[in-house]
Amino acid sequence: NRVSAGDLTVRLEPRDDAELGVLTQAFNRMTVQLASNRDLLERIATDSEALARANTAHPGHATLARRAADDRAAVEACHDVDRLRLSR
Repeated sequence: NRVSAGDLTVRLEPRDDAELGVLTQAFNRMTVQLASNRDLLERIATDSEALARANTAHPGHATLARRAADDRAAVEACHDVDRLRLSR
């Protein structure tokens, strides 16, 4: 429940059981990768917003501002996909 709520700091302790141990390690790797991807997407979104603000101040850069807005929309779509995956 904590992971599906967005808490990607959850780690499980591996057990001696070989199959459960492998699954536990895979779960731990998955949560680390999800957290890393979320952080990257948030940095991209922040950078895109800053770029869009800077470019709208210069009329000749309207194309770059549109691209930044498109990038932001793509990042938000990725967040929505991650939320859907975690809610299953």
